[in-house]
Amino acid sequence: MTAGRKKKAVQKRTSEIHEYSDDVRNRRVPVQVKITRVLGIIILMLLAIIYYMPLAVETQSTDFQHLNHINCVQIQQCSEKASHSVIHINGNADLAAQAVNEGWAGNGTEADPYIIENYEIDANGGAYGIWVVNVDLYFVIRNCTVFNATDSATYPYGSGIALASTSNGTITSNNVTGNYIGIGIDASSENIVSHNEIVGNEAIGVGILTGNNNTITGNNVGNTTAGIGIALMYATNTSVTENTVFGNAYYGIYVEESSYNNLVSNSISGNAGYGIYIASTGTYTTIYNNSFNQNNGAVRGTSDGKSQGYDDGANNLWYDDVGMKGNYWSNWNGSDWGTPNAYPIDGSAGAYDMYPLGTPVTEISLPAVLLCALACSLLCWTVMRVRAMHARIRAS
Repeated sequence: MTAGRKKKAVQKRTSEIHEYSDDVRNRRVPVQVKITRVLGIIILMLLAIIYYMPLAVETQSTDFQHLNHINCVQIQQCSEKASHSVIHINGNADLAAQAVNEGWAGNGTEADPYIIENYEIDANGGAYGIWVVNVDLYFVIRNCTVFNATDSATYPYGSGIALASTSNGTITSNNVTGNYIGIGIDASSENIVSHNEIVGNEAIGVGILTGNNNTITGNNVGNTTAGIGIALMYATNTSVTENTVFGNAYYGIYVEESSYNNLVSNSISGNAGYGIYIASTGTYTTIYNNSFNQNNGAVRGTSDGKSQGYDDGANNLWYDDVGMKGNYWSNWNGSDWGTPNAYPIDGSAGAYDMYPLGTPVTEISLPAVLLCALACSLLCWTVMRVRAMHARIRAS
């Protein structure tokens, strides 16, 4: 073959290779584009679900709403419980003695508290299911179901679980229902009430009558048939946070003769009366980052003139003045933000929320986290897939 013919053959073969590469590229790019578009749509749909999930939760009925706040109590209550008679503990020595007799773990120190757990207690119409008085050792009451304490002679009688003149107690992950009072605390300080299901009691879900530095957090408190969700009376420096307070016959949270309490990041919905009611003797209460939804007959999404808060006290603040963050009110009309006219609070105090929130305060739920993780994974997979396709095309 002459040199001229060889050159023409090489040129022809090179042209064929280029045509083949162009053909391959033209066939691959549409597939790549389709995959990218489909995954992009999926990711947008997942992000939309995550964004609108709080609104979907808000519109559910108040009777069902507490079921959306899945927490440890609902998981732990699936474990076996032993039927037990009512428990009455009077003093540190009695607690230590009963711990030995009952086989309760712990030694009463902060590092190793006594553990009272996994009991089902029917109070049989008596004054209490579990009563702890005159104790300052550390102890935990957890994963117990306590019901039918209905003798309400004097507070805290009629409590499923009661603490009197007691400190350093933790009441957590219990189911307390069908009592006159769910959990009653009297003349007690430095106690924690957390992640309990306190539903369907008569007068009060959680009550504090005299006490300092107590914490009420992460509880579901609802459907009190003739009273209040959470009541603070003669209470100081109480932290009431991240509770779901719903469907109570009167007020969601009630404050009387109490000072310097913080009511923050609670979901308060569907209570027949005000979501939060502060009597004339309630002072220096801080209320912000709460979600008020359809309390006191307020209708969501309408400016109906019905305030969901009430304040007859003095020096109570219904917003965080430093962070300029107030509360979510389902019937706020969206106007006058940053002024006293934004959301007036009923009552003689002339209180107001200057900085109402435009959307409900919501927790990051497990489904939302999983959806977000899935969206991120799909996005990463898409990027890697596209890069690989580009690399193969360039190699062709």
